[in-house]
Amino acid sequence: AATAFLIDSLPGAINEALPLPVDNILPFMDPLKLLLKTLGISVEHLVEGLRKCVNELGPEASEAVKKLL
Repeated sequence: AATAFLIDSLPGAINEALPLPVDNILPFMDPLKLLLKTLGISVEHLVEGLRKCVNELGPEASEAVKKLL
């Protein structure tokens, strides 16, 4: 939301000169990933663990987890 505000407030010529969305340029702005990294927790490790759990639980539990995410 903040990056969208910044991009929308730029003059048109500058805005058109930016080839990529700011979200792709500044991936470290994700507060959850930043917090996890600060705590020394690997996001990839969490995702891998979640996938393993969902695979073992079966389709009904899998749907419940998808709704939570």
